[in-house]
Amino acid sequence: MSPARGVATAGMVLLALLLQTALLGRLPLPGPAPDLVLLVVIGVAITAGANVGAITGFAAGILAAIAPPALAPVGLAAMLYAITGYVVGGRAGGEQLSRTETAGIAAAAGGAVGALTLMAMLWWGQPVPMGQGAAAVLLQAAYCGLLAVLVAPAVGTAVAAVPGRG
Repeated sequence: MSPARGVATAGMVLLALLLQTALLGRLPLPGPAPDLVLLVVIGVAITAGANVGAITGFAAGILAAIAPPALAPVGLAAMLYAITGYVVGGRAGGEQLSRTETAGIAAAAGGAVGALTLMAMLWWGQPVPMGQGAAAVLLQAAYCGLLAVLVAPAVGTAVAAVPGRG
């Protein structure tokens, strides 16, 4: 990845984190706030491939873990986002996906990240906030699937528009 694309990707991750915590976190939506950071990771992975997706996922996960309200143990989001970036980039990196395929990939990734986070919190004895159970995992998958139709292609277009390789 070129330095210019790295800066553009970092800017998109920071913007998504800001929108997620400051705007979407305050909306009276049922369940958890939609995970825009995960959708940026998915968009980058689809555009740039598995390795760049994993690196972006790791960095985005670290930022998401330290931004308030951090609910899960630090490092869990980084690991899950990195795995998501790698798997999505390996499956769909460089391909032109339909909206249905993008929504399906994002819904599966959002549900998997939500379920694994919930299981890890229960395993480690962390308190699970009210409303963050199995129904919240399904809502998170639905939010990711619906928003991915807009966010992932926009991120992919923005990454591809910046000159450089990767």
